[in-house]
Amino acid sequence: MSDNASQFLTKKSTFVTLSIFLLWLITATGYAQFGPFTTDSIPVVEDEVVFTYHFKGNLSKEEIHTRMHYYLDRELDPYSGAFLKNTRDSVVCQIIDYLEIESNLLHVFGMYMTYDMKFVFKEGSCDLTISHIIFMEKSHFEKQEKTSREFYFQEFTGKEIMIDKSYTQLLRREASDKITDAAIKRLNEIVRNLRTYFVD
Repeated sequence: MSDNASQFLTKKSTFVTLSIFLLWLITATGYAQFGPFTTDSIPVVEDEVVFTYHFKGNLSKEEIHTRMHYYLDRELDPYSGAFLKNTRDSVVCQIIDYLEIESNLLHVFGMYMTYDMKFVFKEGSCDLTISHIIFMEKSHFEKQEKTSREFYFQEFTGKEIMIDKSYTQLLRREASDKITDAAIKRLNEIVRNLRTYFVD
């Protein structure tokens, strides 16, 4: 076989390998990011960002309620959480998640996201509403937690971050967009996991 033919086959083999790898990467990324919420379409209800999702399956109302509790207790893994309402027909809980946006040896860019999750149970279905979204910088949140003294650090609503892009940093471009990406990723993760519990 000539050197030219050998080089051609090597290049062709490399091209095929790269194509397969890129196809796998795109597929894996698409699956990892699958979810009902996107950064391109942030829902606003009465000047507030509110996410909703309808789960439909074949489970009884009581079974959905039981599985929801199991998920919150064993799988959600938030920074902290508390029940605000807990009845046979609906549950409301307040969740605090820590979102690590960027991290390197010198600095960590993170935000704490507080939000309410409301579940309304019906026979064979459940409606989820995520509202009252509030963001606070990592350093401010953790400083406030260490003392009973009120510092009144600035908080940002979901609308201020996701729609108005009000949060900026001098040395970090598109800070609001990066926070939005991390928040949407977390909320989609919650919906994906709940689907495995609710859709039987």
